[in-house]
Amino acid sequence: MTRLFVLLFFLLFSSKGYTLTLHEAFEKALTENPQILSQEQALKAAIENVKQAKADFWPTLDGTASVGRRVIDLESGSDQKSTPKSVGLSSSWTLYKGGELRAAKNEQEANLKAAEATLVQEKQSIFYSIVQAYANVLHQLKVLDLNENQVSLLLDQKAETDLRFEVGEVTKTDVQQAKARLATAKAAEAEARGNLSIARAALRALLLEEGMNLTWPQVPEAEIPDTLTEIKQVARRQNPEIQVAHAGIEAAKFALRGQRAGYLPTLSADGSFVHNKDTYGSTGSTDDNTTNATLSLNLPLFRGGKTVSNVREGLALVKQAEMDEEEVIRKIEEEAVQAWSAWTVAQANANSFTEGVEATTLALEGVQKEAEAGERTTLDVLDARQELLAAQVDLARAKRDQLVAAYRILKVTGQLNPLQ
Repeated sequence: MTRLFVLLFFLLFSSKGYTLTLHEAFEKALTENPQILSQEQALKAAIENVKQAKADFWPTLDGTASVGRRVIDLESGSDQKSTPKSVGLSSSWTLYKGGELRAAKNEQEANLKAAEATLVQEKQSIFYSIVQAYANVLHQLKVLDLNENQVSLLLDQKAETDLRFEVGEVTKTDVQQAKARLATAKAAEAEARGNLSIARAALRALLLEEGMNLTWPQVPEAEIPDTLTEIKQVARRQNPEIQVAHAGIEAAKFALRGQRAGYLPTLSADGSFVHNKDTYGSTGSTDDNTTNATLSLNLPLFRGGKTVSNVREGLALVKQAEMDEEEVIRKIEEEAVQAWSAWTVAQANANSFTEGVEATTLALEGVQKEAEAGERTTLDVLDARQELLAAQVDLARAKRDQLVAAYRILKVTGQLNPLQ
């Protein structure tokens, strides 16, 4: 009984392979992909930049303390020694800086929006790469399975042809044709095996895993807009790359406001309190307190043209950001057209190739029956079998293309958030 339990445990848990769904692959990427993790750190830094900009609105408070030793040589021949000590507080507060502080805060908040959108963009880019790699592996697995089955069938065909040649039912040409098709099928099988290894390596590079068993996911048809116009409209609102570009415009405009603040005066308040304790060995001790309060107004009169140059630079950067956004919008709209075209073609191909597989399957069955009756040659059977394989491979590719095209549309529209 114990041996049986150990055997069952070994069979259940010793295998390295395990099933990894597409959804689980997305979850794994969120916690392990270095590009996503890197961008998350960039987002945290952007959050801290906002906090730092807000801190500039508050006064600063510093504490000071000192202790020393002083020796004074007097002409009378005696020394006067003391140990002066002091403690104090100082504070400074910028009350007005021409709007520069508020502009800096708003600029950092715009940069934070850009960082958030960049993180979404990075996630969607990684998710889409996973979809492509995942679908490629499934496609190549199917192609390999079809080619292995083709080799098996042609081995049987070759053996049957050899037997029929021995009894004089077919010629030597038929035997050589069967042999040639078998050799071609074996080459195709080897190529499919190599393509599968390449596809698995690409998926492994994204997920850092081996020995995964994959399952075909459902195509998210319900989430895809009905028309190309709708795709473009949704993309303008939700595509993270466009959001990053728009946040860049906001940041550039706030930076320009900060540069223009250089023309305006600055008002600041400063205060300090110091308690001094000076102890004399011969004359006792003296203590004093010093309190200062200052209100300062600084008016910029001449900066050598630096402020003017800063403003012109800011204007140029705003214009550049606007042009960058326009370029991004054009690129996204072009990608929307390509994604929609790929989706419609993939759907049409899937339907057509499904019909093609059904038709070639029936055709092969008919040719085989006719060959048994002596109405068809071995070559006819081989051709029919090859046509069926080609149709099955085309259908497998169309299934892969349909899945990838659907997720490509979700990526363009900014809707590729499968874990939300």
